[in-house]
Amino acid sequence: MLKKVAVFFSLMTAFSFQSFGQAGVTAVPFLQIAPDSRSSGFGEGGVAMSGRDPNTIFWNPAALYRVEEIMVAITHANWLPQLTGDLFYDYLAVTYPLGEDLGTLGMHVTYLNLGENVRTSETNQELGRFFSWEGAVGISYGFPINEDWSFGTGARFIYSRLSPVPTAGERGEGIASGFGVDLATEWHPKNLMIDAIGMDFSNKVRLGVSLSNIGPKMTYIDEDQADPLPTNFRAGVAYRWFDDEYYSLETFAEFSKLMVAKKDSVTSYPVYQAVYKAWYKDGVGEELKKANYTIGGEFVYDKFVFLRMGYFHEDEKYGNRKFMTYGVGLVYSFLNFDFSYISAFEEAHPLEGTVRVSLGLNVDRL
Repeated sequence: MLKKVAVFFSLMTAFSFQSFGQAGVTAVPFLQIAPDSRSSGFGEGGVAMSGRDPNTIFWNPAALYRVEEIMVAITHANWLPQLTGDLFYDYLAVTYPLGEDLGTLGMHVTYLNLGENVRTSETNQELGRFFSWEGAVGISYGFPINEDWSFGTGARFIYSRLSPVPTAGERGEGIASGFGVDLATEWHPKNLMIDAIGMDFSNKVRLGVSLSNIGPKMTYIDEDQADPLPTNFRAGVAYRWFDDEYYSLETFAEFSKLMVAKKDSVTSYPVYQAVYKAWYKDGVGEELKKANYTIGGEFVYDKFVFLRMGYFHEDEKYGNRKFMTYGVGLVYSFLNFDFSYISAFEEAHPLEGTVRVSLGLNVDRL
């Protein structure tokens, strides 16, 4: 019997993902892990702060068109260091520009190692050991519609291997696969003067919206109990306060919410219904409490040193994750280095001390 797997994976979903307060609601919640140290450094947001590197694929593929060089980005993180020592997360992303006004292609690979588990009998006798892991591979494309608007999309294949054998009394294996699609847009006005307040917002404001992981439910054992993908809606606004030869400062605010709605305690609505029912199923006010809110900023010196800070907020009833994030980045020649750290408000929180390290390679500058 896979008691350890069930308990352990419940802890995983309850403590580590943006579906925190709704643990067990979706399959493959690893798809919501912020993949890069840059965004993790300013609050785990980025739908309006993307377009600098290949990690744009995750946050807003519509901003990919602004990545005009062949680049490779790699992230590694030891996951939940306060809970266990054998979990880790890896992310690889690559961009390839197609030429002026044609946009940029992106490719990504995600891998979450869930460590070694012990299979036991009903009498707690050890029957064997196995490793659990989940992963995804996908492709994305972002292109400009005009000088102010861009659009992006992407698709990924998803694989989850929680257990190679069934639990007691059930058929099948704890293995599932599926696919998801992303849709996104970005508004970055080149000329925006509001005469009524006498302010010029040209090239200073960005609005980003994305809907990620749109796809059919995934089945491990019983099709009647299939779990939905973590379809996620994001909307954010970023503002660049100043940007001169040596200094720049940009801040943002972001809203994100799972587009998942339950019919009852067992089944959920299909994605084409959930994307609108998730806004009012339990009342608009209650549904908004299920959302996550992020604010953050990035200060840049000489396009060489990047300092970041952010705050992540989740309602007490739906997870109560509240933490500060800090990050630093360095760009030198063809190399980018980014580092981030989570400081949770709750003592001994499993996310406390989570460190992400990312390395970027600009192939065109070699």
